[in-house]
Amino acid sequence: RRIYLARYGLRECELVPFEGPFDMGLHPSGLLSASELGSFLATRSSSYTYITSPFRRSLTTSIIASNVTGGKVLIENGVTEWYTESLVGSGNYVPPSPFGSPWYKNLDAELVDEGYVSRFTVPEFEETESELLERCKRVLEGIEGDDTLEGDLVI
Repeated sequence: RRIYLARYGLRECELVPFEGPFDMGLHPSGLLSASELGSFLATRSSSYTYITSPFRRSLTTSIIASNVTGGKVLIENGVTEWYTESLVGSGNYVPPSPFGSPWYKNLDAELVDEGYVSRFTVPEFEETESELLERCKRVLEGIEGDDTLEGDLVI
């Protein structure tokens, strides 16, 4: 099994540390990049599972690419941003939920498994760099060892 690490395309606006916006969409060129990612992946394999952060820019990228390649999209909180005030805001941070959002309703999101339950808990706020690295290690080991995930993985 191959694991592809993909980053979302160009954001629609810049994140201002400590101010936001923290959950922005993709710029039109970022949308094009997501489609190009799907086209690239389609030449490499015929079966994929996309594992994405709940953030709009990441989820949109996965949905667009999966619409090119096929394969389900799973929203996994373990692969989200570094839990620091500068990147996700302050207070008791809760990852965004796309379901019911107007932007989500406008996507062709048939391949999103809305019943999937994130296997990784949201870390304590504020996460240190060493905690981030440990979370990434645990998440990748858990995902890589999961035989129920079909095909190659795109994270």
